Amino acid sequence: MDVTTQKLMSLVEDLDDDLDDLEESLAPLLEPALVETASKYPVLDRAKLYVLVTYAIESMLFCMPSILCCL
Repeated sequence: MDVTTQKLMSLVEDLDDDLDDLEESLAPLLEPALVETASKYPVLDRAKLYVLVTYAIESMLFCMPSILCCL
């Protein structure tokens, strides 16, 4: 493998590790249905939860183009 391929493989492995960490962090929120989890909270906290989950997903999507450009 050349240097570029090694760097790319390293980036992909880092991404995989980061996604695993994110999945682990979000698991308590997403294992039961999000609606089920949110229904346990008052309206303001439910809104905060939805914003937090949306932000986490959007952040992952935002990071993808910067990773894909290295391919």
